[in-house]
Amino acid sequence: MDRAVDVSGLSDAQLRAAIGVAKAYKERWDMVERACKAAQEDRLTAGQPEDIMVNGQRIGRVSLSRGGQHGRYSVSDTVALGEWLQEHGHVDMTLTMPVADPELVTDGWLRVLVETQLHGVLPPGVKYTPPRKTQVSASLDEDAVDELFTSHGAIGFAQHLLGITDTDTSGEPGEEGRTPVQVVDATPTPPTPPPTDPADAFASMGW
Repeated sequence: MDRAVDVSGLSDAQLRAAIGVAKAYKERWDMVERACKAAQEDRLTAGQPEDIMVNGQRIGRVSLSRGGQHGRYSVSDTVALGEWLQEHGHVDMTLTMPVADPELVTDGWLRVLVETQLHGVLPPGVKYTPPRKTQVSASLDEDAVDELFTSHGAIGFAQHLLGITDTDTSGEPGEEGRTPVQVVDATPTPPTPPPTDPADAFASMGW
């Protein structure tokens, strides 16, 4: 079943904060995961999975795959290899056939051929790459990233994003836990207007 995260309750400022926090935590946890896997590689036996135990409960298993003994060679460019074979006396390993001239068979020429004459049908040997989609990207200020792992506000916000509640996240006794960002089934829902941006994404949520 597809899962999605419902962030409809976050304002634009909070969404941007979430992007930054998620990116920083993901990069740091990726570093931790890679380092731990590298350390385990020489301590695991291929084909013998080991349990992952957290607080006395098994949450998964770690295993080591069996490595291959030999790599595999294959032809990636038949034309380039054919030219080399002919130059080095292996003509019997080549074929004589017409090859499209890349200087003439350009994107523009193929576009007219496919879209006008062939009505969208790709002839053999032609690949269509769709245009690049728009995407949201984020960059981090490396000097400020470490703060995210020690700041009470950032840690509370990260817990909120992960759906982890705390009955006293603000330090005020008796305060009820906030409703976390929900992990829900990925079913289409009508769009809702985003909340008004607060001056501070963390402070507006009590962190």
